[in-house]
Amino acid sequence: MTQRKKTTLANFGNVANADESENVNEGINVDNNENDSNNIVKSMVSDRPKKKNEKKLTGIYFDQDVSAALDRLKVSGKLNVSKSVFVNNVVKAALKENGLM
Repeated sequence: MTQRKKTTLANFGNVANADESENVNEGINVDNNENDSNNIVKSMVSDRPKKKNEKKLTGIYFDQDVSAALDRLKVSGKLNVSKSVFVNNVVKAALKENGLM
């Protein structure tokens, strides 16, 4: 494997205030090697286990009038939760009321 060449990078302040005879990249080093990419990957990956999602995606078909009523509720601003939360709570209440849950 070939080793990458060390490159330098100038920031805006160095370039804006530099004389033409001055090396604007002097003292600024960017080391492009595998450790950098490993650090990037490690910064995006967590060792902690993810919390279990207590919700399950379930596709449900509604009659057009029910769907339209839900849409109107949401658009009107009267519904201060998502349609999913609203429907879940309504169905849960109906199931409990009828002894099915």
